[in-house]
Amino acid sequence: MKITSTRESRGARRSGRRSDADRLLFAERTHRAYERVGKTWIEELQWLVDFAQRPRERLTHELCDAESTLVYEVAWFGREMGIGYEKSYRSWIVKVAESLERELRSLLEHGHAVFQAAEVTFVLNRRTDEGWKRSGRANRLEAFHRAKDPITRFILGAYRILEIEGVRLRECAAPGCRRIFVRQKRGIFCSKKCSQREQIRRYRERHPEHAKIRQRQYYERKSTRKRAAVIVPQNPRRNESK
Repeated sequence: MKITSTRESRGARRSGRRSDADRLLFAERTHRAYERVGKTWIEELQWLVDFAQRPRERLTHELCDAESTLVYEVAWFGREMGIGYEKSYRSWIVKVAESLERELRSLLEHGHAVFQAAEVTFVLNRRTDEGWKRSGRANRLEAFHRAKDPITRFILGAYRILEIEGVRLRECAAPGCRRIFVRQKRGIFCSKKCSQREQIRRYRERHPEHAKIRQRQYYERKSTRKRAAVIVPQNPRRNESK
């Protein structure tokens, strides 16, 4: 399946040039994507986990929109700055989401994950600015990578974050949920909804009689409200005529 941008101008397709207004709009959307993805390792990891578990139908629907915010988030995360503007064959985004979710579950269930990447070029530059003096000797060299394949660029970004904060990944402890989340402190549930549902279930198991009484009271209140809604008020003028 090929997902393309539907609003690209013909002139832009032929020449590949961008106007100043287009560059400004692209920079603004990229900055917003940077804020949504996150400024810390944990925030980026949370975005990555949510992206991998996004429903495929919803993901495909969002990518069909030429002005999709998700496209710019993926572009920022993978440092693929041309993704939102040029001929955007975005089907690879769906593929990388499926692969990422599969490997994350493999990491949690079996203790290992394998990410396949195409050809990569790693570059080291000696820093000549004054910034390295304030941050230590180790930062005298600046390292970055290059790759023609957008999937490779995205996978390298995911690998970097998983290497640093991947130990925080957990599977939700609520029965039937199985959602992967980023654990902070001592949490074992992916959301407050799962936590409250599990607390209610455990309370009912420990106090079955209290649970039956509360369920009965809830049923009676609900029935009373239904009966009150059915009662139609009488017309006072009709009574006077009688």
